[in-house]
Amino acid sequence: MSGFKVSFSGNKKIDVEFKNFKVKTDQSKKNEGEESAPDPFSIFIASLGACAGFYANTFCDIRKLSTEHMHLFVEVVFKKGQKLIQSFWVAGIVWYSLNKSFMHKRAFV
Repeated sequence: MSGFKVSFSGNKKIDVEFKNFKVKTDQSKKNEGEESAPDPFSIFIASLGACAGFYANTFCDIRKLSTEHMHLFVEVVFKKGQKLIQSFWVAGIVWYSLNKSFMHKRAFV
């Protein structure tokens, strides 16, 4: 059977298997978990960052631009007093050198 197999591994642990991979998740102690693995929402946000990173890397590869000093940051803002996402953004910072003794940064969103 192909697809994603979700297993319940005890307490608040959930594992997801697909292809030859196994992703383990858990909840924070505050949410009655053991914090033995990232929570599913954090993995979701990390996967969005990884997707953005893949496309940023491809953009740079095509243009023969270095990604050595490039970093992306994912930010999630929640609605005040709620667990609903108000906004989500990915920002990038590229450090570049005008000369060897001084580094500059350039941010983009």
